[in-house]
Amino acid sequence: MLQFVMEERPKKNRILLVGLPGLGLVGKLAVDYLISEKKSKKLVTIYSSDFPPQVVMIPGEPVDSMKAEIHEVRIGRRVFYVLTGNVQPTTPAGHFELVTGVLDLLQPKEVITLGGYRVGQVREKPRVFGAHVRGTDLKRYEAAGAEFGKVQGNIFGAAGMFLMGAELYGVPALCLMAETHGNFVDPIGAKAVLEVLSKAFKIKLDLSKLAEEGEISKAIVKGIEEQVKKIVQPKRETDESYIR
Repeated sequence: MLQFVMEERPKKNRILLVGLPGLGLVGKLAVDYLISEKKSKKLVTIYSSDFPPQVVMIPGEPVDSMKAEIHEVRIGRRVFYVLTGNVQPTTPAGHFELVTGVLDLLQPKEVITLGGYRVGQVREKPRVFGAHVRGTDLKRYEAAGAEFGKVQGNIFGAAGMFLMGAELYGVPALCLMAETHGNFVDPIGAKAVLEVLSKAFKIKLDLSKLAEEGEISKAIVKGIEEQVKKIVQPKRETDESYIR
C-alpha cells in the first residue's frame, strides 16, 4: 500500500528523473545534488507498506522515516521532477506498486533513471552507458556522451523497474549508468551522469563539489584496497625459512 502526502499537487507532462539508493549511490547522489544546488521544492512524500520496518536515528535530530520524495527542480528554463529517497521497496510487488503509483500521479512525458554499472574498480573518468525502451529518441543523449548498446545484463531495482513501467504506459524512458566500483559511495559516477544530463539538455551545472567529494572517496577506496592487498598477499619465503 502506498500513501502520498502532498504539499503541492504536481503538474503533468514533465521529465522525471529517478535516483533511489543503488550501486555506489550514483543515482541518489546525482538527484540529491540537483535538489540541494538548484532551485527546488518538495511536492510529495511517499510512504509504502513495502519499505523496511524501521526509522533512522540521527544525533540531535528527529528520526528519519523510510520514504521517497518527489521534488520539483528548476534549472534555467527547464523544470524536472525528481524522485529521491532513503530506501527502495523490498519486494517485486512493492516496486511495481511504487512505479505505477508514481507514473499515475505524474504522467511524465519522459523518464530518466540514474544509476551505476559495476566494474569492480574506481575509474578516473567513468563511461556512462545507457539502456532504453522502444520509441525513445536517443540522439541528445548519444551526443552528450552516453553509450547505448555496449553492455548487457540486468538492471535491478527502481532504475530498471521504472523502464518497465514506462514501457507499460507508453512513455519514452532510458537509464544512464556510470561505471562504478559497486562497493563504495561514488561521487565521481554521480558527476559523470550529471555531465551527460547537462550536455543533453544544455543546462549549466556547477559540479565542483561532487568533484571534491570524488577525490576524497577515491583516496579512501585506494587506501582500503592497499590494506586488503597487504592482508591477502602471501608472505614471501626467505632463505632463513625452515619450511620448504
